[in-house]
Amino acid sequence: NKAQQKSLAGFDEINQLAGDAAESAGGIGGGVDLSDVAIEVPSVENVSESLANTEIEALRDALTRIGEVFKESWELNSSAVIEASKRTLTAIYELLKSIGTAFTEAWTGGAGLEFLNAVYGLLTTILNIIADIANAWKTAFDNVGPEFFESILFRFTELLKLINSVGEAFREAWNDGTGVEICEAILQIYTNINNIIGTFAAKIREAWETNGNGVAIWSAVLDIVQTVLNFIERITASTLAWAQGLNLEPVIAAFRGLLEAIDPLVEVITGGLAYAYEEVLLPLGQWFLEKLAPVGIELVTAAIETLTEVLEVLEPLGTWLWDTFLQPLAAWTGDIVIAALETIVKLLNNFSLWISENQGLVQGIVIVIGAFAAAWGLVNTAVTLWSAISAVATTATTVFGAAVAFLTSPIGLVTVAIGAVIAVVALLIQHWDAVKEAAAKAWDFIVEKWNAAAEWVNT
Repeated sequence: NKAQQKSLAGFDEINQLAGDAAESAGGIGGGVDLSDVAIEVPSVENVSESLANTEIEALRDALTRIGEVFKESWELNSSAVIEASKRTLTAIYELLKSIGTAFTEAWTGGAGLEFLNAVYGLLTTILNIIADIANAWKTAFDNVGPEFFESILFRFTELLKLINSVGEAFREAWNDGTGVEICEAILQIYTNINNIIGTFAAKIREAWETNGNGVAIWSAVLDIVQTVLNFIERITASTLAWAQGLNLEPVIAAFRGLLEAIDPLVEVITGGLAYAYEEVLLPLGQWFLEKLAPVGIELVTAAIETLTEVLEVLEPLGTWLWDTFLQPLAAWTGDIVIAALETIVKLLNNFSLWISENQGLVQGIVIVIGAFAAAWGLVNTAVTLWSAISAVATTATTVFGAAVAFLTSPIGLVTVAIGAVIAVVALLIQHWDAVKEAAAKAWDFIVEKWNAAAEWVNT
């Protein structure tokens, strides 16, 4: 339609130009008579009808040629397509009929009844579960329902009061003039943003129109697009020429050979697996289920039955053993244990009281025992260290081993001596004040007696 309008506009211009030309010629030529010159211009209606008929004929011709291709192909392949369609529909019909027959036999043979019984049983259980849950909720609401809804109402009531209080505070703060200032600031911000956008648009437009920048930019963009399209056209053309020169028969033939070589291998592997499954696994499973498993279960059953018989036989003996021996023995032993525990408790209480009354003595005992334990540890450590150091000196180790055997013998003189030294040092540290005082007195006594002896010697 637009093309026709453009064409008709051209004819209108021709009419106008013809009139102008006639007027100009009459004015310029003066005495030249152009009244007999006839200029025929096609009418708008004739041109439009002609163009429409031409386009319709071209479209009809194109559709006719396309239809001829479809017709020719159908004439060549219609019989095969129809035959394949009949065969496909027949096979699908037979398949559906077979499926329906098999389902009907299975459904009416008892499986359908069992299936429906299971469905109705499950539905009954589900409905009973729902009823049980509903009854539990009913009981719960009967017991604590009012308190539950009161708590909900209380929560929402307090929330509404809070929201109302917040709203009243907001109104009071908003109405003191702050609200008007905020609104004016927001409007001013939007005004500034609008002015910024408008200013940027004006500046971009000015720069775009200056010195033909806009046209140059579009020309550059279109040149880039054209360059890319030329590149794509070139590589597609070269790819087409390359593809037309390819010979894929060797690759296809090699792939065919590969598949033909794989087929025997797959046949051997699947045959071996099938043989192992049929000749090994299935007979082994049959032997296990038919021979071994029943015997094993019978063995467990016999053992359980034997144990049951033994326990039944021993039950009277067990009752007699408990009534006449174990229970009296337990009671007697329990009495003895209780008495012994009471005695131990009494002795521990007495020992605790003695410790509280003799703390100094107990401290000394603990120090002495700890000193001997430390001495024993030192001796054993020295022996271990020496054995590690002199592991390569067999003779020295043997000699020292004899000495150590004497030192760590039951006599343990060295251990006792070391322990005594440690104990004396610990006791001296603990009672150093008293020892210092006693030593001072002893020293004074020694000095006094020595002076007296010196005077006697001088005399």
